Order: sequence, then C-alpha cells, then structure tokens
Amino acid sequence: IGGDDIAALQATSALPLQASVLTRATDGRWTREPDSINDFIDKSLAGNAPRAIVDAAGSRGIAVVRPLEAIDGTQSVLLLRYPLSMALSLYRGMFRSLIGIGIAGLMLLITGTWLLARGITQPLTALEAAARNLREGVYEPVAIKTKDELARLAESFNTMINAIREREGKITQLAYHDAETRLPNRAALERRLAAAAQPKRLYLAAIGVDRFSHLRGAIGYAHAAALIRRLGVRLARLVPNAPVARLSSDVLGVAFLADDEADALRRADAIARNLEQPLSIDDHVIDVNVAVGVAQPRSKEEPTAAMIERASVALDQARAAHVKAGFFDEAAYGDPARNLSLMGEMRRALESGDMKLVHQPKYDFRAGAIRSAECLVRWKHPLRGNISPDLFVPMAEETGHIRALTEWVLQRTIEDQRRFSAAGHKLALSVNISGRLLGDADFARAAMDLVRGAAHTICFEVTETAVIDDPKRALENIDLFASNGVKIAIDDYGSGLSSLAYLKQMPAHELKIDKLFIQNLTNGNRDALLVRSTVDLAHGLGLEVTAEGVETPAAFAMLAAIGCDLAQGYLVSRPATVEELIALLSDEKRLRYYRQTAAAGAQAQPVVVDGGFRTHPKLA
Repeated sequence: IGGDDIAALQATSALPLQASVLTRATDGRWTREPDSINDFIDKSLAGNAPRAIVDAAGSRGIAVVRPLEAIDGTQSVLLLRYPLSMALSLYRGMFRSLIGIGIAGLMLLITGTWLLARGITQPLTALEAAARNLREGVYEPVAIKTKDELARLAESFNTMINAIREREGKITQLAYHDAETRLPNRAALERRLAAAAQPKRLYLAAIGVDRFSHLRGAIGYAHAAALIRRLGVRLARLVPNAPVARLSSDVLGVAFLADDEADALRRADAIARNLEQPLSIDDHVIDVNVAVGVAQPRSKEEPTAAMIERASVALDQARAAHVKAGFFDEAAYGDPARNLSLMGEMRRALESGDMKLVHQPKYDFRAGAIRSAECLVRWKHPLRGNISPDLFVPMAEETGHIRALTEWVLQRTIEDQRRFSAAGHKLALSVNISGRLLGDADFARAAMDLVRGAAHTICFEVTETAVIDDPKRALENIDLFASNGVKIAIDDYGSGLSSLAYLKQMPAHELKIDKLFIQNLTNGNRDALLVRSTVDLAHGLGLEVTAEGVETPAAFAMLAAIGCDLAQGYLVSRPATVEELIALLSDEKRLRYYRQTAAAGAQAQPVVVDGGFRTHPKLA
C-alpha cells in the first residue's frame, strides 16, 4: 500500500484518522515506532488488545491494528490512530457546562445551608441571650417571627418568663411584707433605708403597743392583727412619704426627719399621742397605749439593722423609765457583745481558778454563835478585774450557762464544808438556786447526787418568783430536795410579789427578809412593823427568820429584840474565804461583841412609839 492509498483511506473516513502501514524488521520491531506502539501491535496481533489508548509521539489516542498480507512474505500491519484530544474536543463544552452547573449547585447548596442554619441559630441565640438575662433577673421576652417549632419553643419560654415574674412578685411580697397585716416588714425597712441617702437629720422610731400580749388574748389574734394594721395606716398618715414597717408582733417602725434630739423626742411624743386615739374595729372601740424609742444612725457606713436594733433597745429603755418617748441611752445599754464574750470565758474561769467561792456567815441569836453561812461566787477577771455577780449571773441564766455555774458552786460548797469540818466547825452552808434550774428535773437529780457527799446540812435558797414561772415542776423539785435532807430557804422575801399561797405550799425551813427592809429598820416606823409582822408570821409557820443586810449595831439589836433568829450582813462579816471565816469563828472577842449587842437589844424590851419601835438608847 502506497502513500496515495493511505491518503485515500484517510480521506474516506469521517474522522481525522492517521493511517500507517508498518513492517516488522529483522530485529522484531515495527519500523520507527516507539516501544509502546510495538507492544500494542504485538498484543493486538496476539488478540489481547484489539483496541486501546496508546501514546504516540507524546500524544494519547485510540488505535486499531489490522494485519496485511504481503507477497514477499514479510509481516505488515495497518495501524489506524485517532488522537484522543480530537475525540474529546466535542465534549469540552459539555464538561465546562457540567463543571459550571456543579459549581453553581455547590454555591446554591452552601447558600441554602447557611440560610437554614441562620434560621435555626438566630432564634437559639436569642433564646440563649434571654436565658442569660433571666439569670440576671431581667425578664426580656423573645421576639417570635416564625411559626415553626422554634417559635413554639420561644412562646413557651416567654410563658415561663411571665410565670417566673409573677411568682417572684409574690415571693417579694411575702419577703418584704408582714403576712398578718400586709404592712412592710423589717427587711423592707432596712432595704429602703439602705437604698436612700441618710441625711444627718434622720431619726428612727420604734413604736411599741403596751401590754400587747394581754390585749391580743382579750380581743383575739385576728382583731390584734387588724389593730396593728390600723395603727400602721394611721402612722403612715401622720408621717407622709416616710417608710413605715412592722418590726415585730407589737412594734412598728418609722423613719422621720428632725432638727436635733430634742426635736426628735417632741415629734416621737406627738406621734405616740396621736396613735393613742381610740380605734374602732368591728364596731368595738379599743384604747391603746404606746411607747416610743428613738435612735439615729451613727455613720453612713453603718448597717441600717444596727439603727433599728438601737431604736428597739430605746423602746425597752423608755418602757423601763415609764416615759412616753425616750432616746437610745448607750451608757445604760453597755456593751452586750463584750458581756456575751464573758460567757465563753466563764467556763475557762471555772477551770483556771479565776472564779472563787466566798462565804457570808449568819449569826444565830439564840445560839450566840455562827452556825451557818451563805456561799457566794466571785469572779476576778485577769483583764477586767472584779466582775459583779449582778452582771454575769443574770447573763449565765439567759445564755444557759447557769447550770454549769451552779453545779460548780455546789461542788465547791461541799469541798469547803469538809474543810470547815476538819477545822472543827460544823457549818450549814447555803447555795442560791436559779429559777431557771428550779423546774429542771435533770439538774435536780444531779444536785441530789452531789449533796449526798456533803459533810453537814446543805440549804438551797430559792425565790418566790422562781416558783411562779412553773409552779408545778418547781414545787415537785423542792419537795425532792426537802425529802433528801436539803433545807429550803425562801430568799429575798418582800422584794418581789410575795405570795402567802406559795409560802404555804413550799416545804421551807427558813425565811430571809430582804435587805431593803432591814437597812431602814431604825429610820422609819413602817419597815419595823413589816419586819416584826413577818417574823411573827414565819414563826407561826414554823420557819426560822434571817435578816439580810444587817450593817449597824442598832439594827442588829432591834432584830434581837423583835425575835429574829439569824442576822446576815456586813456587821457580822463581809463574804470571806474559808481561812478568813475559820479565823472569825475562832475570834472570841468579836463573838462576845455580837452577844453583848444582841443581849442589849433583847433587854431593851422595845415598845411601840408613834407606830414604831424604840430600843435601848445606847443602841439607837
């Protein structure tokens, strides 16, 4: 086949074919063709690759091989090739279109996804922001712009916000208002005073209704609450635009302005007078009496609660002074925090030895000797010096430390009694029992366990007022003491609400007349008559009588003349240690003086003069 035949063959094809006739050379290669073409031809002739994409002169294409018969016996083939680039040229536009369509679809997908995500995340972000605001106490509803599931979620969230706002309003109402009267309470007053500027002219009044518990018992709780509510409304009208609150069950508080303390007291007194106008509740006219305590802030930094506390204390001070209005008296109030710290130190004092026990002897007129003594506790603080029992004993009663103190005193009393016995003196010792312990059955049993180890007689001194608080239990424990050999003395007789009923019921052995009657015994007729009648009454009941506060020979002699049994006071001896009292018991000179003074009074045969008594002139 010649070149013309090849050209004619190419021209007859609708495709731009490249035709060539190749002859195998003696070395087995097809003439001037690369190795890839030779391999392709060989495989095609072997039937393994009838058509394939081959490389030819660096180009890729589609090739077909057909064997040719040669006259001279040489092996020839017809190789038809079509370039791949030409074959694919018709599809390039389509490929570009497909790529463009793909890119456009991807962009649409990204845009749609972003819009969808934005439609979801924006409501969720709004919900998150609203939840943060709700946590901070800001009730900001979420705007609803769609009607999908997120819109329903936002609607539920807004409903929850409204419910929380409503409940918080109710809680706030309960927290800052009194449930009975619906008046603002103490917390509301503290909140309002703390939020407002406090000028120097600001004063706070605590207004208390006198005998409120009795009034409430008479008219009932509902009417008592209505009474306080009416007083609060009246107070708000008396002091317009001022914060008014109920501080406690019977106390109202109001802040007001005044020029100075004197002006504040005048205003407080005027408020009290106006509040005391009769009130009509359910067609019942009720008269009320009030007292007012006034206080002022000490500084702008001071908590408002401290001012309210001082006003309440001022109210108590006004009631104690029987005045309508009173200003806070810091000197009279003292330092409660410092005093309270004493209670923690008191237990340490009992262990360290700072607490001491002293004994004040009682002179027995009939025996002409000292046969008993009262045990008294004394505290010498390492920093504050001597602390009065009138301070720490009542505080011990209020704070619950009185039992530990009394048991310590009782233990030391029994120990000291053994020391007196060892020195040859059989003394009956008395211990004061607080009213807070008189009804305590556990203390009563513990006290009896201690008393069983006493060497001689132990006497418990109790007051009638101690029995009044819980008569049943108190009298039961007093009976227990008496049945176990403990003598009972009625202390401070005449100083309180002395009751003949309790005097009759108590299994007492001794009656102690309060020193208020003894100190004026020789100065007035009335005290002398009261002392003599008390002595006669006690003797009629089978009781010994002790006169407390005996400080003068005249009173000592008059008591002997009246028939008193025992005398206790500074004339006999001040409270003494065990060693000092043992020395006194051995002082015959001093005991002789007591006997002579008592004998002179007894021989004076006192007679009534102008309703009083006259004793020996030397003793008067």
